[in-house]
Amino acid sequence: MFFWRSLSTGELGEKLAAKFLRKKGWRIVKRNLRIDKDEIDILAVSPKGEILALLEVRSTKNTAKDPRATIGHKKRKCIRRAAEKLRSVAIFHHCKARIDLLTVNLGFSPPQIVHYEAIIPFSMQIKLSKYENI
Repeated sequence: MFFWRSLSTGELGEKLAAKFLRKKGWRIVKRNLRIDKDEIDILAVSPKGEILALLEVRSTKNTAKDPRATIGHKKRKCIRRAAEKLRSVAIFHHCKARIDLLTVNLGFSPPQIVHYEAIIPFSMQIKLSKYENI
């Protein structure tokens, strides 16, 4: 337990989120993936291999706080930009790309983890316009 205390809230949240996904059968491809100036917390493949998920992890220790509320316009734009760049990887592997969110509330014992699917609309067929609202 001492090891976990040395981690920041975000680092611990990402570690627990990855463990949660593995237990559900997901394969973690990469954590903290850098794509140019953007970062994806977790890149994972669904248990059946049909979905390549770009997962944003949001963590908090405050039980009254909803971690979903911390994803602002700028972060959404970064995630979508990264998804655009990973589009060809998903197509090559015959799967769909999806942007998901994992919230980790460390204020509960055990920590409460919730997986939200497809939090930001993303189309595999249509190239996003740089003028499109996010």
